[in-house]
This record gives sequence, structure tokens and C-alpha cells, in this order.
Amino acid sequence: RHEDDPYYQVPPFWKPRLAYIFSFYGLVDLAAVVPFYLDIIITSSSWGSTAMVRVFRLGRLLRGPQAEEAQAMLWRVFKDKGDVLFVTFYAACALWVTFACLMYLAERDDEDNEANGLTQSQRYNTIPNSLWYTLVHLTGDFPLVDYNPEGKLVLVFMVLAAVAVVCLPAGIYADAFQELMEKRAKALKKKA
Repeated sequence: RHEDDPYYQVPPFWKPRLAYIFSFYGLVDLAAVVPFYLDIIITSSSWGSTAMVRVFRLGRLLRGPQAEEAQAMLWRVFKDKGDVLFVTFYAACALWVTFACLMYLAERDDEDNEANGLTQSQRYNTIPNSLWYTLVHLTGDFPLVDYNPEGKLVLVFMVLAAVAVVCLPAGIYADAFQELMEKRAKALKKKA
């Protein structure tokens, strides 16, 4: 608590508090508290709910010594395996663009299948438009299921590629964490 910290007792009282406000943890606290007040203001008006903004409250979990140790471990793993993760990110982006182009070619003339007032040819009328729907499919969500046979064939391969794109970074992170934990265990044995 700041009231018990002697650093905050030294005059002028506003300097350390101002320093905290603009620190990382001060901004995390601000992002966690602002949605509450926004919800009060917005729900009393006609703007709607702030349910999506309330997710920032999870930012409070980034505080504390346990979180700092976990963040340091994540950063160490990312530094150790950053080059491999970059290659998988590049491959994911290449697959995303490739499948968006294939979906554009497969669905640009599909006037038969309609959902929510739009035909597939309206959704996939350009490659940039097809990027959005392809990204949604690559993340594992399938809001649209009415495709022509060519589109369904592309989607089969897209699902297989999506599993690989998700599994590769997860496996790389798991392997790096295992190596890190083994190093820590060896270091603790040497100390004991």
C-alpha cells in the first residue's frame, strides 16, 4: 500500500504519485478501472454496453512479483526461440494470403449461397475482402458454411493448415519452457 511506503511520505507528496500514474502499473490500473466508470456513463445514456472494454480488467493480473517472474520467463522463451517463431509467423501469413486468394478464386462467382443478406460472391468479391473471412476460418471459427464444392475443398486444406499453424508455435513454446525449467532445476541442484 502506498500509505505505508516511506517513498510516498516524502514531500512534495504529488511527485511520487504523478510518477506512479504514468508508470506501467499505473496505466494498467487505469485501464482496469476506466471500464467501470465508462459502463456507468454509457449505460445511463443510449450508447449501449461496454462489455468488450471490461476485458481490460484482466490487465490487473499483470501486477505483482509472480506476474513479473512469469513475464520474464515468457520474454526469455521468446528471445531463445524468436527466430523459429518468426518463421512460423511468416508461414502463417503466407498461408493466410494463399488461402484468401484460393477462396477468392473459388467463391467469386457463387451467387447461389446466401447468408445474412450477402451472397458468397459479395463476400469474396476481392482478395482484400476475402482476407477477413479467411482469417476467421483459420482461427477455427466457421460462421459461414454454405460454399460451393470448390470452396469446400479449399476449406478442408485450410483447416488442416490452420491446425498446423496453431500447433507449431504452441509446441515451440512448450519445448522452450521445458528447456528453461530443466535449466532452472539443474541450477537449483548445483546450489544445494
